[in-house]
Amino acid sequence: MYIKDIILDGFKCYEEKTTIKNLDKFYNAITGLNGSGKSNIVDAIIFVLGLESRKLLRTNSLKELINVKRKDCKVTIVLNNSDKNKSPEGYVDYNEIIISRSYDFMGKSKFMLNNHSCSMNTIHKLTSKIKKIIFEDELSKNILSLKNYLENYIKDKNLLDEVEQRMNDLECIESDENNINIKEMLDDEKIKYDELKNNNLNDKLNYEHEEDKRKYFSLKSKINYTPGHNIFGTVDENINLKNEKYREAIFTILGNKAKYIIVNDEQTGSKLLKDSEKRVSVIPLSKINAKYIKNDLIRKVKNEGGIHAIDLVEFDSKYKKAMEHVFNGYFIFEYSDAAQKICYEYKIICVTLDGSIYDPKGTLTGGKLNYKIDIIKRSDIEILEKK
Repeated sequence: MYIKDIILDGFKCYEEKTTIKNLDKFYNAITGLNGSGKSNIVDAIIFVLGLESRKLLRTNSLKELINVKRKDCKVTIVLNNSDKNKSPEGYVDYNEIIISRSYDFMGKSKFMLNNHSCSMNTIHKLTSKIKKIIFEDELSKNILSLKNYLENYIKDKNLLDEVEQRMNDLECIESDENNINIKEMLDDEKIKYDELKNNNLNDKLNYEHEEDKRKYFSLKSKINYTPGHNIFGTVDENINLKNEKYREAIFTILGNKAKYIIVNDEQTGSKLLKDSEKRVSVIPLSKINAKYIKNDLIRKVKNEGGIHAIDLVEFDSKYKKAMEHVFNGYFIFEYSDAAQKICYEYKIICVTLDGSIYDPKGTLTGGKLNYKIDIIKRSDIEILEKK
């Protein structure tokens, strides 16, 4: 709905009947010299709608609205009501709504609605309905604008998360590794095993021999590397669980990172990768940056029954940055309902005792691991070497 025509007759400077027709639905401009009556057109609209504020009409008396050469004045506006979705209640059947008001020197004011006499209150009720429609229309536009803004924000946020993830991935250099010393050790263990078998001693293998056999096949299945200067071993070799109760959760968090090799710096990591034949990942202590977790957040999660994952493992303090890189950002809960609640409330990754992962991005990984993760310590390998 919008004002289509304005008709002024004896109103202020408009002595003769003047019609302003075919106004645009969206945009109109009133131009002219100073004193040509531009503001009087706005005053006329205020007058016909029954808004008699002296401040709005810029006059002390309605009589001042009558042209000096006339005894009365009249203003009519024609509203286009063709859009039935925005028609005021009770006026859907009208394609046009015509509002008129006249006023004379005797102080008599008369309102007309669609050529029928009516009261000022009727006009006010109509304008209230129109205001409601305008408000709802503006509200819909604002909601749509907000929706578009939020959609764009989510897209930008997802893109930023993807970029951050890629940057974190680049910090762990991946490649292949094949370690000669470990291979030699495996060969020695195989020889020992074959000798026992060839000498028909299989039926007499004691606990020590069985342990050697188990460790041989276990070592064979692992990704190997050369421990030495500036190479400190894999993540799982450098940690001890404080409580076996949390083994499933801890190794769910570790995943493939359990076999990431901790090195002193990028140069050592690059050399290790260059000399390798199998795929490995390294964590250079001089380069790696752990995700920062605020102490206040850790305290709040603990109050909710959660445990910061890094607090459940023991390790040498010189590997603190590597362990923070692996475990920071993960919290362990005993029950799934608490893990799910805290995950979305504080936007953190929560893991239950059975290895179910709740991610604030909306993903859920559930179920126990279908294999047993076996930690082979450097001390175990040294014992086998002596044998």
